[in-house]
Amino acid sequence: MGQTDARVRFFARGGGMTSFFTDTEVTMVLSRQHAKTPRGAARPEVGPGELEQAVVRMRLAGAQRPAAWRSLEKQPGISNYFIGNDPEKWLTRVPTYGRIEAMGVYPGVDLVCHGNQSQLEYDLVVAPGADPGQVQLAWDAPGSLRLSPGGDLVLSTGLGNIVQKRPRVYQEIAGKPARQVEV
Repeated sequence: MGQTDARVRFFARGGGMTSFFTDTEVTMVLSRQHAKTPRGAARPEVGPGELEQAVVRMRLAGAQRPAAWRSLEKQPGISNYFIGNDPEKWLTRVPTYGRIEAMGVYPGVDLVCHGNQSQLEYDLVVAPGADPGQVQLAWDAPGSLRLSPGGDLVLSTGLGNIVQKRPRVYQEIAGKPARQVEV
């Protein structure tokens, strides 16, 4: 609604991370306020009170621009943005949502993003007859990428790790997950 860069369709904050959703990627910015240095301690690279940040990007490689974006699960809270001194540019009563959906990122595939315990999660919803093999995730992280022994993707940053859980495939029957398989 104008409270951030014009390319951003939605954004979310939580758990020390701000996520920006555009037509081409999800950008996750981890932030941490640097603590004050105790007397006699070595001087850190980042001064006391300064903000440290690390950026991780997820792209759907070969995807098409979403046909549409939908906000889902309207939440009871609202947000207000008092940016600058001009009240005409302030945004008030901005609704918040529990889920967002980018429709048609691949033919027959939608991307649904939501929070879970202050962590960003996403589902790729594949329509009957659509090819799940067209989905390809490309990651850009400042540190290493590795698989944990359990098959989770671990993206290392200077501020900690972002863990992407091992994918699960399931079919919904009568609105409930059934036949779950880890891949």
